[in-house]
Amino acid sequence: MGKKSAAPAAPNYEAAANATAASNQEAQTRADYTNRPTINTPFGTESWSQSAGTDPATGKPITNWTQNTTLDPEMQKALDSQQAIDSGKSQLALGSMGRLQDAYAKPFDTSAAPERAGSLMGGVGNDARMRVEQGMMDRLRPEQDYQRKQLDTQLVNKGLTPGSQAYERAKQSQGDQFSRDQYNALMTGGQEQQNQFNMALQGSNFQNQNRQQAIGEQLQERAIPLNEMNAILNGQQVGMPTMPSFNTSQSSGGSNLLNAANQQYGAAMNQYNAGQQQGAQTGQALGSIASMAAMAF
Repeated sequence: MGKKSAAPAAPNYEAAANATAASNQEAQTRADYTNRPTINTPFGTESWSQSAGTDPATGKPITNWTQNTTLDPEMQKALDSQQAIDSGKSQLALGSMGRLQDAYAKPFDTSAAPERAGSLMGGVGNDARMRVEQGMMDRLRPEQDYQRKQLDTQLVNKGLTPGSQAYERAKQSQGDQFSRDQYNALMTGGQEQQNQFNMALQGSNFQNQNRQQAIGEQLQERAIPLNEMNAILNGQQVGMPTMPSFNTSQSSGGSNLLNAANQQYGAAMNQYNAGQQQGAQTGQALGSIASMAAMAF
C-alpha cells in the first residue's frame, strides 16, 4: 500500500476576501477617474479636483472630489451684472415695505364711497302721475261742460226731447267721447309715472356705479405698493449654462479572489476524496485475495 496522503489545507478566506475587496476598490477608482472628465464649452469649463481625505466611519483614507464650474469671462460678466441688478431690486423692494405695511395695516373702509342706492318701490312717480291726471281732468271738465250744453241746445233746436231714441243716442255718443278723453288722461298720467320710474332707476344705477368705481379706485390705490414691489422683483435672470452630458463608465468589478480560492479548495478536496475512495477499494481487493489464498492453503 502507498503512503496515505493528507487532506488539503483550507484556504485563507480572510486574505482572499481582503484581496477581492482591494481589487473591487481599484476597479471603482478607475471608474471614478474615468467619469470625471474636463468639459469645455463656449459657455465655460467644468472640471474636477481631488484631495486626500478620511472616511469618518472607518477612519480609512479616501479621495475627496470637488466639481468646479468656470464660466466664460463674458458669461461671468453678464451673471455678475444680473446679480448686481437683483441685489439693487431687492434693496428697492425692501425700501417699499414700509408703504406696503401702511397700506395693509388699516382695515379696508368704504365709508367714503357713495351710499348704495336702495331698491325702488312700486309707488315711485305716483305723485307725478296724479298731478298729470288731475291737470288734464281739470282742463277737460270745463270743455266737456261746454260741449254738453252745446249738444243739449242743438238737440232741443232739432225738436228732440230727452228719452227719445235720437236724443239718447246723441248723448251716449258724447259720453263715449268724454270717457275716451278721460282714459287718455289716465294713460298720459301712467306714462308720466313710468318715465319717473325710469329716471329714478337710472339715477339709482348711476349711484351704484359711482360707488363701485370709488371702491375699485380705493382697492387699486391700496394695492399699488404691492404691485410696485412685484414689478420690481419680477424679471428674467441669467441662468447658469448646462454642461453637456456624456456616457459614464461603469465599474466592471475586480477579481473575485475569494470565489477562486473557494473553487480551488473544492477541487483539491474532490481530488483528495477520490484518492481516499480508490485506496479503500484497493485495500478491500487485497484483503479478499489474501483470504482466498489462506483458504486454499
